[in-house]
Amino acid sequence: MDAEVTRLREGPRAALLPVAESAEGRQLRRWVTQTLVARAVLEREAGLRGLGDGPPTAVVLPDRLAATTLGGVLASVLRSSGPARAVYADVTLGSAVTTTEALAYLERSTSAAPGQLVAPTDPQLADAQLAEASARLTAARARQVFLDWFSARTTELVRLEPGHEHPGDPHQPDATHRH
Repeated sequence: MDAEVTRLREGPRAALLPVAESAEGRQLRRWVTQTLVARAVLEREAGLRGLGDGPPTAVVLPDRLAATTLGGVLASVLRSSGPARAVYADVTLGSAVTTTEALAYLERSTSAAPGQLVAPTDPQLADAQLAEASARLTAARARQVFLDWFSARTTELVRLEPGHEHPGDPHQPDATHRH
């Protein structure tokens, strides 16, 4: 972890980083720890599953919604690690929604009244709408399946020392997000 923080502090964006011993500097160390741990867990899993590089980054993280849903740590690891993307693809393989689920979603989200689907009159447009809904719902389900799997896997494998908690953990002293 120290080597990675040093690499960042000596890199081209060093001036953007917080002072080392400030609360923000400790948060940076926590974020680096989380990133290294996530990478280690995912790349270990790729090895256990016999996986190589996964799909291109754009398939796993096609937009900001995907990155935001997965969180900055996982998005960072998935952007930079082919084996991590391979694990994502493997874990989420069975996540596709059914046509029935997509139709039910469209009915709920486009109904003028309960049970009345406001559907395009053009069958090609209706098919495109269904395909888009299926793709969005499948991607959302895949992200949730992956998050659930990753949370369970890290709970099983990882024990962090105090001072290396997630930056957003409200129990650590430098947490800034309070309610």
